[in-house]
Amino acid sequence: MSNDHLNIGATEDTPEVFLSADGSKMLVSGMSMPENAFEFYDPIEKKSTEVLSKLQNTTTLEIQLSYMNSTSNKQILKLINQIFKIHSALKVIWKYESSDTLIKLKGEEIKSICNSIQIELQEIN
Repeated sequence: MSNDHLNIGATEDTPEVFLSADGSKMLVSGMSMPENAFEFYDPIEKKSTEVLSKLQNTTTLEIQLSYMNSTSNKQILKLINQIFKIHSALKVIWKYESSDTLIKLKGEEIKSICNSIQIELQEIN
């Protein structure tokens, strides 16, 4: 990780995580079932809030997961809320495969919990 952006490659159990240097785009993509979701997501939360707290422009957080365990769900919800606390210019795009009703449902749940955050659910093929 450099000082001005975040770039973590995907593994079999963890998603790719990317935050652009200008803070305009953040991506969480792939499988999210780390052995310890807190240990995986905590440094991401800290780095992203550090970078985004200095910015004024809108940040788009794109989440496109093919699988997410329950502890990852909690950590992603926490990540969204923490970013929004320090950087209210946040837009979340929750992408899901048309056949993946579980990931769609998780996106709908997060949208209902975070009702003051702009969250768009987007079906992909």
